[in-house]
Amino acid sequence: MLCQISSIVGFALLFATLSTSAKKQIANFKDTLSTSQLSIYSAITKERLHLFFKGLLFGTIFSFIIVKMIQKRISSTTFTTVSMLLSICLIITSIYYLLVSKSDYMLNHLTDESQIKAWLNIYKTMQHKYLVGLIFGMIIALSLWSSFC
Repeated sequence: MLCQISSIVGFALLFATLSTSAKKQIANFKDTLSTSQLSIYSAITKERLHLFFKGLLFGTIFSFIIVKMIQKRISSTTFTTVSMLLSICLIITSIYYLLVSKSDYMLNHLTDESQIKAWLNIYKTMQHKYLVGLIFGMIIALSLWSSFC
């Protein structure tokens, strides 16, 4: 059971994280921004990337600690161990990123309707891709159960 849960969560979060790109929408959004707004956008995206990597580091460290503690109590296959590491790491990364305070938000700097609509388009695209990634990851994990769990 641990193998199945770990693989679903791990692969779902991995695919969701990797599938969230909105390059076209971001390019359209940037076209609506002034030079000063582009500078602000750049600073905000750098901060967010830094926060993501910091969360990823915490997630990686904690996942190794937790998996070592779990492995002392139960035996597991390599697939189960990797799935647990992936699951715990990505869950901690996501929680850290959501909970840590951010210094600024792009919405505070948007000045007209076209910018707000372009920003909303990025948001909706990312939501959709994240959901599709979660579903695709779950399907992959379910198909791997019979081979590895």
